[in-house]
Amino acid sequence: MQKYVFVKLLEEPPKSGVFDMKNWPLHVTVVPRFAIDMDENKILELVGKAVEGIPPANAVAADDEMFGANHDLRVTLLDMSSALKNLHNELYSQLLDHEAIFDEPQYCGDNYRAHATVQKSGRTKKGDKILIDELTLIDMFHEQDIRQRRIIDMIQLNG
Repeated sequence: MQKYVFVKLLEEPPKSGVFDMKNWPLHVTVVPRFAIDMDENKILELVGKAVEGIPPANAVAADDEMFGANHDLRVTLLDMSSALKNLHNELYSQLLDHEAIFDEPQYCGDNYRAHATVQKSGRTKKGDKILIDELTLIDMFHEQDIRQRRIIDMIQLNG
């Protein structure tokens, strides 16, 4: 099964839509990495239907924290507005209902913590206002290469 994430891109991705795992565009993770036995177009269709009527979610960057098994990944947390929490929970629930397997389910659902990882290209700063108005599906293993990522498509939130 292929692995994916849903993110909100905060900066322009490479024109090719392909990037190295160490050079992500600045983004907010909305649905962490999951595997699903479903065609990419079906995933987009499923999530597109799930977000029909869901308005964009506002968020504000908060404090930095260290994530990762070794606490060596700097992220900026986002406030957990009810709109952002609801958006995550709706997508997480829909994907679970279609047998998605999450790499780290302990960080989903009630334990989801919206964040933007500090990237080489930039970062969010405390107080930055962020509008989650679209979701981008990312292929986490482009052409079966664990180091490559590929943008598949975006879904607009316009509820």
